[in-house]
Amino acid sequence: MEIKTDFYKMVPYEHLLYIEAFFAWDERVAKDYLKDLKRIAYKFYHDKPWALLIDRSRWELHTPEAEKLISQMVSGRFKTPLSHLAVVAGKSEIKKWQVGKIVQEASRLEIEVFDNIQDAKEWLASSGFDMTPV
Repeated sequence: MEIKTDFYKMVPYEHLLYIEAFFAWDERVAKDYLKDLKRIAYKFYHDKPWALLIDRSRWELHTPEAEKLISQMVSGRFKTPLSHLAVVAGKSEIKKWQVGKIVQEASRLEIEVFDNIQDAKEWLASSGFDMTPV
Protein backbone atom coordinates (compact mmCIF):
# COMPACT_ATOMS: atom_id res chain seq x y z
CA MET A 1 0.00 0.00 0.00
CA GLU A 2 2.01 2.92 -1.29
CA ILE A 3 0.50 6.41 -1.34
CA LYS A 4 1.65 9.00 -3.88
CA THR A 5 0.42 12.57 -4.19
CA ASP A 6 1.90 15.71 -5.70
CA PHE A 7 3.22 16.63 -2.23
CA TYR A 8 4.39 13.37 -0.65
CA LYS A 9 4.98 9.67 -1.12
CA MET A 10 4.51 7.10 1.68
CA VAL A 11 5.94 3.57 1.51
CA PRO A 12 5.41 1.15 4.42
CA TYR A 13 8.05 -1.41 5.38
CA GLU A 14 7.92 -4.06 8.09
CA HIS A 15 8.87 -1.73 10.97
CA LEU A 16 9.47 1.57 9.18
CA LEU A 17 7.37 4.03 7.24
CA TYR A 18 9.30 5.97 4.60
CA ILE A 19 7.91 9.35 3.55
CA GLU A 20 9.29 11.66 0.90
CA ALA A 21 7.97 15.24 0.99
CA PHE A 22 7.88 17.69 -1.93
CA PHE A 23 7.08 21.36 -2.52
CA ALA A 24 5.54 23.79 -0.02
CA TRP A 25 2.66 22.68 2.21
CA ASP A 26 -0.42 24.51 3.40
CA GLU A 27 -3.07 23.41 5.90
CA ARG A 28 -4.98 21.37 3.30
CA VAL A 29 -1.91 19.35 2.33
CA ALA A 30 -1.00 18.83 6.00
CA LYS A 31 -4.50 17.51 6.78
CA ASP A 32 -4.37 15.08 3.84
CA TYR A 33 -0.86 14.00 4.86
CA LEU A 34 -1.90 13.33 8.45
CA LYS A 35 -4.99 11.41 7.34
CA ASP A 36 -2.87 9.18 5.09
CA LEU A 37 -0.17 8.81 7.73
CA LYS A 38 -2.66 7.70 10.39
CA ARG A 39 -4.33 5.27 7.99
CA ILE A 40 -1.03 3.56 7.17
CA ALA A 41 0.18 3.62 10.78
CA TYR A 42 -2.96 1.98 12.11
CA LYS A 43 -3.01 -0.61 9.33
CA PHE A 44 0.63 -1.69 9.56
CA TYR A 45 2.00 -0.57 12.95
CA HIS A 46 -0.84 -0.54 15.47
CA ASP A 47 0.62 -3.43 17.48
CA LYS A 48 4.40 -3.27 17.01
CA PRO A 49 7.27 -0.81 17.44
CA TRP A 50 8.01 1.21 14.34
CA ALA A 51 10.01 4.15 13.05
CA LEU A 52 9.32 7.01 10.70
CA LEU A 53 11.86 8.12 8.08
CA ILE A 54 10.94 11.41 6.44
CA ASP A 55 13.01 12.75 3.56
CA ARG A 56 12.36 16.49 3.36
CA SER A 57 15.33 17.33 1.17
CA ARG A 58 13.00 18.31 -1.72
CA TRP A 59 10.37 19.87 0.54
CA GLU A 60 10.06 23.68 0.52
CA LEU A 61 8.71 24.44 4.04
CA HIS A 62 5.10 24.97 5.07
CA THR A 63 2.64 27.48 6.49
CA PRO A 64 2.30 28.08 10.26
CA GLU A 65 -1.08 26.30 10.20
CA ALA A 66 0.42 23.20 8.61
CA GLU A 67 3.31 23.31 11.09
CA LYS A 68 0.88 23.39 14.02
CA LEU A 69 -1.08 20.36 12.76
CA ILE A 70 2.05 18.27 12.19
CA SER A 71 3.57 19.34 15.52
CA GLN A 72 0.44 18.27 17.40
CA MET A 73 0.59 14.83 15.82
CA VAL A 74 4.28 14.35 16.57
CA SER A 75 3.94 15.57 20.16
CA GLY A 76 1.72 12.76 21.29
CA ARG A 77 -1.50 12.41 19.39
CA PHE A 78 -0.26 9.27 17.68
CA LYS A 79 -1.84 6.16 19.19
CA THR A 80 0.66 3.62 17.83
CA PRO A 81 4.02 2.51 19.28
CA LEU A 82 6.12 4.92 17.19
CA SER A 83 9.55 5.14 18.84
CA HIS A 84 12.04 6.64 16.35
CA LEU A 85 11.87 9.56 13.94
CA ALA A 86 14.61 10.32 11.41
CA VAL A 87 14.23 13.46 9.32
CA VAL A 88 16.41 14.29 6.34
CA ALA A 89 16.49 18.06 5.95
CA GLY A 90 19.46 18.37 3.62
CA LYS A 91 21.90 21.20 4.25
CA SER A 92 19.25 23.90 4.67
CA GLU A 93 19.44 25.56 8.08
CA ILE A 94 15.92 26.94 7.60
CA LYS A 95 14.50 23.45 7.05
CA LYS A 96 16.41 22.15 10.08
CA TRP A 97 15.02 25.02 12.16
CA GLN A 98 11.44 24.35 11.07
CA VAL A 99 11.80 20.60 11.67
CA GLY A 100 13.20 21.41 15.12
CA LYS A 101 10.13 23.51 15.92
CA ILE A 102 7.83 20.69 14.87
CA VAL A 103 9.51 18.01 17.00
CA GLN A 104 10.40 20.06 20.10
CA GLU A 105 7.42 18.71 22.06
CA ALA A 106 7.99 15.06 21.12
CA SER A 107 10.02 13.94 24.11
CA ARG A 108 8.69 10.37 23.94
CA LEU A 109 10.47 9.75 20.62
CA GLU A 110 14.11 9.31 19.72
CA ILE A 111 14.59 11.97 17.05
CA GLU A 112 17.52 12.80 14.80
CA VAL A 113 17.82 15.25 11.90
CA PHE A 114 20.22 14.38 9.08
CA ASP A 115 21.81 16.02 6.06
CA ASN A 116 21.43 12.89 3.90
CA ILE A 117 19.25 9.81 3.57
CA GLN A 118 22.06 7.28 4.00
CA ASP A 119 22.98 8.52 7.48
CA ALA A 120 19.30 8.46 8.48
CA LYS A 121 18.89 4.88 7.24
CA GLU A 122 22.01 3.76 9.10
CA TRP A 123 20.85 5.35 12.35
CA LEU A 124 17.45 3.66 12.12
CA ALA A 125 18.99 0.30 11.13
CA SER A 126 21.27 0.47 14.19
CA SER A 127 18.08 0.58 16.30
CA GLY A 128 16.51 -2.36 14.44
CA PHE A 129 14.41 -0.42 11.92
CA ASP A 130 15.40 -1.23 8.38
CA MET A 131 13.60 -1.26 5.04
CA THR A 132 12.44 -4.89 5.12
CA PRO A 133 9.43 -5.23 2.79
CA VAL A 134 5.99 -5.67 4.38
